[in-house]
Amino acid sequence: MKKILSFTIILLTVINATAQEASESLLAGGKIWTTRSISTAPPDYGGYTEFTETKLEGTIVVDGISFVQVNERTRLAEEELFGQWELRNEYIGQKDNKVYLYFKNSDTMFPVMDFSLNVGDTYKQYNDSNQGNYTEYVVTSVSDTILNNSTDRLTRKCIHLSSMHYQDVWIEGIGSVTTGIYGSYSVGFHGSRTTLMKCVDGNDLLYQLEGQTVEIGSVPVITSRPPYYSLDGHRMNSKPSHSIYIRDGRKYVGR
Repeated sequence: MKKILSFTIILLTVINATAQEASESLLAGGKIWTTRSISTAPPDYGGYTEFTETKLEGTIVVDGISFVQVNERTRLAEEELFGQWELRNEYIGQKDNKVYLYFKNSDTMFPVMDFSLNVGDTYKQYNDSNQGNYTEYVVTSVSDTILNNSTDRLTRKCIHLSSMHYQDVWIEGIGSVTTGIYGSYSVGFHGSRTTLMKCVDGNDLLYQLEGQTVEIGSVPVITSRPPYYSLDGHRMNSKPSHSIYIRDGRKYVGR
């Protein structure tokens, strides 16, 4: 009896530890992401704005990873109604802490986020796995956070990323505050810059851009970033003279 009880306690401990290690899945629930894309390609710069709603449906398994197909509909800023839902070639998958993008037509897959990253880690988000193009980010801050205007009030991990040209924040169970469920692949998709405006799951509002300042100690998610950061993600008012620091997504040694 004691052996059975001991085994049960050990099994429950292992299960609990595994549950704590795995991130909340992007695929869970009936989430809908709303993103805004503004043209960055001349001559239409600033004159072309499109909104996209994205949801996931239809599960397939590739290399032991569950993927769900991307389904989208769009409207121009001046239009009131969205068009028809259209299934895309892209699939989003998640296994444990890692999020993947999969293209069924070409049978290619690459990771877009890893929620086990720590401050100071570098991470490559591929723009095109076939060509080997990627954006390299440095993790500047990581914390468990309750989003200010979320209605479910869940604590989610937030990972701040900084690169040469982009800053981004990935929120556990929600995705990127710039591209929603995509990584760098969609940062400048079709000559436009995207921003996540809202993420809902049924009647629950998980994220909304307006009024959203995700508290990370004293560092909000959406803010203009000062030029210098310490390795643990704290802002620095001036260039340090004798320590390693981060600027524009790169590590430097103060002199």
